[in-house]
Amino acid sequence: MFTLRADAETVARTRFSPSLAAESLAWLKLTADAGRHPVFGDPGPLARASLAHPEVALLLDLLPRAGEVYTPDLLTPQPGTAARPADLLDEQLARIEATTQDELEEQVFGYTAVHWQRPLPIGAR
Repeated sequence: MFTLRADAETVARTRFSPSLAAESLAWLKLTADAGRHPVFGDPGPLARASLAHPEVALLLDLLPRAGEVYTPDLLTPQPGTAARPADLLDEQLARIEATTQDELEEQVFGYTAVHWQRPLPIGAR
């Protein structure tokens, strides 16, 4: 546990926003690991069936496995300032799509080589 002390001015400038992209990745990982959410339970057969889709499988290859902590930052950009959750997700997806080739290669090829204990799966190369 840690303690954070902040004055009123700092708190007034602080914004909390959900990352729907990060939440989606967490559900994907939970589904792939055959896990159960502590509140919502089993993701269900439709979610498990989606794991066979090539694009979903590719995304899953880019997520850390047990003992690994690095997730490419391009997959979880900071949420924007939209008021509606659907717009927040759209903003994050637009940021993901705007990732340059150089950023993608650095994060996917460079950082995973340093932070993962396994090679990048062939399908993700």
